[in-house]
Amino acid sequence: MTTPTLPRPARTAGRVFVIVLAVLVGLTVLAAAWIGIRGALAYGHLRDAQTAAVAARASLADPATAADAIAEISAETAAAHRLTSDPVWRAAEGVAWIGPQLRAVSTVAASLDDVAGSALAPLVDVASSFSVDSLAPVDGRIDLAAFTALEEPAAAGAAGVRDAAAALGGLDRPALLAPLRDAVDEVSDLLDEVQVGAGALARATALIPGMLGADGPRNYLILFQNNAEWRSLGGIPGAVALLSTDDGRMSLAAQESSGDFPTYDTSVLPLGPEVQGIYGERPGRWIQNVTQVPDFPLAAQLAQEMWARGHDGQVVDGVIAMDPVALSYLLEATGPVELPTGDVLTSENAVPLLLNEVYLRYEDPSDQDDFFALAAASVFDALSTGGFRRQIGF
Repeated sequence: MTTPTLPRPARTAGRVFVIVLAVLVGLTVLAAAWIGIRGALAYGHLRDAQTAAVAARASLADPATAADAIAEISAETAAAHRLTSDPVWRAAEGVAWIGPQLRAVSTVAASLDDVAGSALAPLVDVASSFSVDSLAPVDGRIDLAAFTALEEPAAAGAAGVRDAAAALGGLDRPALLAPLRDAVDEVSDLLDEVQVGAGALARATALIPGMLGADGPRNYLILFQNNAEWRSLGGIPGAVALLSTDDGRMSLAAQESSGDFPTYDTSVLPLGPEVQGIYGERPGRWIQNVTQVPDFPLAAQLAQEMWARGHDGQVVDGVIAMDPVALSYLLEATGPVELPTGDVLTSENAVPLLLNEVYLRYEDPSDQDDFFALAAASVFDALSTGGFRRQIGF
């Protein structure tokens, strides 16, 4: 019995199929090995970047140290980005199941590289050219050039961090393996944290020059809230001050107690049915009650109108609220401040003194408000004259 022999064309086609299959298998194995090796190397670089970031956190207040740290981190993230962005890796991102894993790794590497290499590097470069000392008042004036120099890189840095966080937010988290998903979450949380700080810096550098009078004189009404007498926004405005700024100079142009404001027959501004349904017209009739409504823009407008009515129509450019807790934070910068009464105000005693002891010492509410206003003015005087320079070792 003889075995049938396939025709020559069929045998040739079979050999070609086997060869093609072998080539495809070989290429798949090589691609898998290529991706595996590069992925392992990228993982190592990302871990090194993480280690460098953790080590640098404690010293980032020094711009020179920050520049070196960012450069080291950027080198690691750039290497990880290169390893996870070649054509083979990109092609494998389209493969079922393994594709989302690879896409997550490459997105993390690219996002961190964008932050370290593009978003933060220009900001650190600018920051390294000046010291924090340049932000302190000299002869009562803050040099606004320090803020304007930071404005553009700060805005670019905030935008870069925001874009990187958005890229991670676009990943398909449920499709990821648990360890990788946890790593993505960790990086995402880190970027969210950085985004808060970068955004705050961008807003500060954009707003502070104008607020300090870079474009002309400005006036701000400061409501010193007394938290011992609660209101929805913190406490009653026991004292009010007018802060004037001009080309970086700050001064308290006027101070008044809440008792200096009259009781108005009707609300100074329309309150709307919802507010009146709960509070009546009280927030618009007494300066002590403008913070009664949990809506600071409304409270600010009411205070602004009350100030204008009692000061020849003077319209302030903004309203700022401050309480004893905030004053205690400022005292950490100024150090102890001696008051004309002989009291020494410190970051440790500011809250108990202003919220408790002053009530035991003075029975008359106007005396209590005067003491509070005196304390606030003394702290602001220390700040505006640069007194805090000696306390924090600039």
